[in-house]
Amino acid sequence: MRKLYTLLLSLISLGALRAQAPANDLCANAQTITPVDAAGCPAAAVQGTTENAGAEAAAPSCDGTGTIQDVWYTFNTTGYNNPFSLQLTPGTAAHYGVQVFVGGCNGVQVACFAGSPGVISLP
Repeated sequence: MRKLYTLLLSLISLGALRAQAPANDLCANAQTITPVDAAGCPAAAVQGTTENAGAEAAAPSCDGTGTIQDVWYTFNTTGYNNPFSLQLTPGTAAHYGVQVFVGGCNGVQVACFAGSPGVISLP
């Protein structure tokens, strides 16, 4: 079954602020990422930042505290098998979390992780 997932990455960033928000600051502008087989990692890593990002969503429900800057990503599971591995390198972030939604920006939360989630199984 083909499903489209939306990923919300929330971080408290300690880095210097930039003058412009990231392009994927709002869910409507979520950056599309393509899942790759484990052999393609880390060469196919997606780089991003939350520097100067706003707080469109509430803090992750699994570990929400304070004001959280967030950015959005979307991916499609067509042709890939569960489970998925998701590794985050926080850089200057002091606290971060990941929420996964099915059904887009206003979809149903299907996973939530404080910190880097590692291997995740999606419905």
